[in-house]
Amino acid sequence: MPANELVTRSTLQRRIAVNALTKPLNLGVLAVLVVVGIVLDLTLVAIPIAVVAYLVLSAITFFDSAEAERVGRETYAKARGGEPVKRLDTRELDPRIAALLTQARESAAAIRSAIASAEHPFEDVSADVDGLVTAMETSARRAQLIATTLGQLAASGQDPRTLQRRIEDLRPRASDPDVKALIADLTAQREATERLSGKLDRFEVGMQRINASLGLMQARLGEMSASEEEAAQRELARQSRELRERTDLLAESMAEVFADTGEGERVVVR
Repeated sequence: MPANELVTRSTLQRRIAVNALTKPLNLGVLAVLVVVGIVLDLTLVAIPIAVVAYLVLSAITFFDSAEAERVGRETYAKARGGEPVKRLDTRELDPRIAALLTQARESAAAIRSAIASAEHPFEDVSADVDGLVTAMETSARRAQLIATTLGQLAASGQDPRTLQRRIEDLRPRASDPDVKALIADLTAQREATERLSGKLDRFEVGMQRINASLGLMQARLGEMSASEEEAAQRELARQSRELRERTDLLAESMAEVFADTGEGERVVVR
């Protein structure tokens, strides 16, 4: 895939399918069964069994959420011209961020399982959900940088409350030019830290909304009946598009956070 090429739903779905069909384990089982059949002179029996086993293993791989996430990360990385990003380890995240990302992963896995069990042609929705989780991981990484910075500031006594107490303690000496300048610096740092904290809070709210939407999609799959299959597929596709748009906005918002801290405001841990 050329760098900077747009990753569409059909592209992602196709790559997940190709991954399932070409996975070494699946091909290996097919080859072994065929060879055994030839050796034992049971070709007529072994080949159909080998094909069925291969198709079953390929289907399991296709609907495996971890495999789909891996393919999604590789696909998006190639589209950006970079190296595939490893699956984000929630143990390395702030508990608030980890809990939200874990919930999203579990919901995505449940949706894929529901699609497989219902035997409805919703692979496009499944691919969208996997792409959504991949995008959420990117936002979680960025949010973790904010959480880490805020934690370091708090550990060194530079959280907003502590800074405000220092400012209040210095006010009686504000007539001194150096003290006045220090008060201004501390005030600017407190305001920058408060903005970072506010943006992290908005990230959490955005993730909660996305998780709520994933839960709605899961519930819709559960209540769907054969008579409303076509309408349900349209509704799920619409919800999937809205989810992706929300995630894109969330990622853009988090990118703006780092543009702000890199240009307009500098939060320094002393």
